[in-house]
Amino acid sequence: MFTHIVSPRFSDIDGFKHVNHLAIPAWFESGREFLYRIFSPEYDLDVMQLILVHMGVDYLNQMYLGTEVEIRTYTRKIGNSSFHAYQEAWQRENLCAQGDVVLVHFDFQTGKSMRIPEDYRRKLEEHLYPEP
Repeated sequence: MFTHIVSPRFSDIDGFKHVNHLAIPAWFESGREFLYRIFSPEYDLDVMQLILVHMGVDYLNQMYLGTEVEIRTYTRKIGNSSFHAYQEAWQRENLCAQGDVVLVHFDFQTGKSMRIPEDYRRKLEEHLYPEP
């Protein structure tokens, strides 16, 4: 598991005085940087070769300004050329949102997916979500 702390900004708050639903996908994106660095330690977009093909978020509890949010990032379902990243947003010891994205290892020159190399796969496996 990777963890990342986010401090909600005033601009993340909506008219109902809680974190707006649009902030969560951006926070999850920032939490996935650790996974991206498996594919490119220098965070070089020309080397990374990943595309996002699916994203889903479930909103479970409200979040508020003034208290940090912990983003937890795991891997799930590692396939031949793709894997799922599962993420959670925690505030005040409450699970407030959870999300899942599917990332594909992609060759931009051929326009086709490509097999995840074994060394990357091993690093992804180190962060598997502990299924019940």
